[in-house]
Amino acid sequence: MPEIETSGALLEVARSFRFRILAERDHIEASRRLPEDLARELARDGFFRIFLPKAYGGLDLTPREALEIFEELARADASVAWCVWNGNTHWTAAQLSPEAARTIHANPDVITANSTRASGRAQVVPGGYRVNGRWSLVSGCELGTWMVLLCVVHEDGKPRLTQAGAPQTRFMLLPAEACEIIDTWNVGGLRGTGSHDVVVRDVFVPKQLRFGLHRPVCPFRAPLSHTPVFPRHPRPRRDGAGDRANRDRDLRRDCRRDDRRTLRGVRAGRTPAVRGGRKRMRCRYRPAYGRGGRTMPAARSRCAPSFR
Repeated sequence: MPEIETSGALLEVARSFRFRILAERDHIEASRRLPEDLARELARDGFFRIFLPKAYGGLDLTPREALEIFEELARADASVAWCVWNGNTHWTAAQLSPEAARTIHANPDVITANSTRASGRAQVVPGGYRVNGRWSLVSGCELGTWMVLLCVVHEDGKPRLTQAGAPQTRFMLLPAEACEIIDTWNVGGLRGTGSHDVVVRDVFVPKQLRFGLHRPVCPFRAPLSHTPVFPRHPRPRRDGAGDRANRDRDLRRDCRRDDRRTLRGVRAGRTPAVRGGRKRMRCRYRPAYGRGGRTMPAARSRCAPSFR
């Protein structure tokens, strides 16, 4: 793995991939998956080790640093960014014993795929679990070396319950060769993510390769290792809205600048092109701005000072 130790260095590598990914876009769309060679290059450069603790050979980046990298990849192709994000399931390392974590990450180019849908059944047996189930929308499953699949734990023929009375769920780590991929991903958008179904039939999973969402057992003291899973693993926008937001931010800046100029005797901010751009922005982001289509500054002014 190259000596990439900072988010800035990985961000520069992401920018260098831009033209390579753009050249592959039609192939990604047609094959409904990332090309094998592209996925392995991304893995070798560390894109699938963004959240992995440094003790296991990862970069251990913050969510904000990771989002900048996901966004840069999404500028070239949203499916690539989605698969890289979904393959960074290394919040699992905080829930595993060091021995189990090193087993999974012994290969520096390992890629994982996961499902957070509790679609499986893990029957308690001596030494571990017997796992059966079918999971949908497992993005990047054709690239994965390991599958991280959420199951409902069963004991004595019925679900094991938590203290709150809800069924207990646990993630199970299974090698990809123990899973069957069912080709179901025929969609209009994000075709390249290869989000097919995954089926597991009566596979034994040892206790050390199962974990929950809470109570990390890792030896790391860093607060980031003990952050809850979903805040640690922020999701990029599927529809590329973040990229559109950046472009429209630049348009708003240009509008403000041009409002102070004149163009052939007409204030540029009042030209049809600029008015049309502003109208498109209001329509596009109205659902996110609040009721009545308020702009973000107006919405912020109505919130608590701490939000501002």
